[in-house]
Amino acid sequence: MKIYVISDIHGKTQELEEFVNYIKKDEFDYLIVLGDIYRGYDYTTIEDVFKIGNILSEVVTKLIIVKGNCDIRDDEKFLPVGFRDNFSLMINSHHIYFTHGHHYFPFGILKENDIYCHGHTHINKIEKVKHWIECSPGSISMPRAKTKKSYLVIDNDFITIYDLNHEIIKQIKSPTN
Repeated sequence: MKIYVISDIHGKTQELEEFVNYIKKDEFDYLIVLGDIYRGYDYTTIEDVFKIGNILSEVVTKLIIVKGNCDIRDDEKFLPVGFRDNFSLMINSHHIYFTHGHHYFPFGILKENDIYCHGHTHINKIEKVKHWIECSPGSISMPRAKTKKSYLVIDNDFITIYDLNHEIIKQIKSPTN
């Protein structure tokens, strides 16, 4: 199993296009976008709106989009798949919960070595919290707190944050193996 996770695009097309072109060359199971596709920080042109939809269409069969706080339901008409409020997978008896992070927190149901993955903060991180692992891909286009533009990969062996040069920022052993 290999899952790519990005978040907080906020209408920026260049980084998204480069990233999707990169992952199209790889074998993977999912691309999960943790919200904030178009809006939030500055004006996104209608050309950018259509371009983002077209870029994401290139991986539509593997695409899951979780709704962020800056996303509105009307945005779905420009995207190749609709929004989900959250998403979860079970891999080798471990749950992975995906959310934007602004209103859904599965803390009450997290079990030993489950993974809680969120966007919203624009800050990449992986850390063991109590008995689960919390991770965030950061932002692919607008990072905060002096972090780099980044994305996350969850596979059978590791949870890894990469910068957009595909260099490892942080990595921990995955509990899903």
